[in-house]
Amino acid sequence: MNSYTEKFKKAEELYNNDSFEEALPLFEELWKESADGDAALMFANCLKCLDRDDEAVRVYNYIIEFDPTWEAPLYNLAGIYYNREEYEKAMELYQKAAEADAECGDAYFKLGECCRMLDTDNTEKAMQYYQKAVMAKEGTIYADDAHFFLGIAYLRLDKTLPAFEHLKKSNELSPDKADTLHFLGLCCEMQKKLTKAIENVDTLEI
Repeated sequence: MNSYTEKFKKAEELYNNDSFEEALPLFEELWKESADGDAALMFANCLKCLDRDDEAVRVYNYIIEFDPTWEAPLYNLAGIYYNREEYEKAMELYQKAAEADAECGDAYFKLGECCRMLDTDNTEKAMQYYQKAVMAKEGTIYADDAHFFLGIAYLRLDKTLPAFEHLKKSNELSPDKADTLHFLGLCCEMQKKLTKAIENVDTLEI
C-alpha cells in the first residue's frame, strides 16, 4: 500500500467508519507528502470530528488561503463558528460557500439559521435563504427543516395557505414529527376560522 491513491482510500475508509483517530495521521502524512488539498481537507475534517476545533480552524484557513473559492473548507469552517454561536462569522463563510456552489442548498439553509439565531427581525431574510435552499438544483439535506421553518414564518405572517404547503412538504419528507403535525393542525384551524369569517361577511345584509 505505497501509492497515494491506495493510502488515501484506506484513510477515507477509516474516516467513513468514524475511526477518526486512525485516519488522522494517514491524512496528515498524505498532505505532507503531496501538498494535496483533498488530503488537507480530510485532515482538517478529522480534527473537527475529534473536537480539536482550533487546529481544524488553522488548517481550513490554510486551505482557503490557497483556494478561496473551494466550497467544502468554507462550509466546514463556518460550521465550527456556528457551533460556537459566532453567527456573524459563520454567515460570512456560509455566504462565500453559497457563492462557490450555488447549486447546493446546504449553505443557504445555514444562512437562514444564522439569521434566525441572530435576530427575530431577520425573519424575512431567513425566509429568502430557506427558499433558496429548497429551490437549489442539488437540493439540501435540510429540506424538511427548511420547509418547516418557512411554514412557521408564514404562520407568523398570518399566511395560512403557503404555511400549510410548506408544513405539508416538511411532513412528507420527515413524516409524523410532532411539531410539524401540531402546526399543520393549527393551519387548518386558522383556515376554518378565516373561511367562517368570510361566510359571515357574505351573509351580511347591506
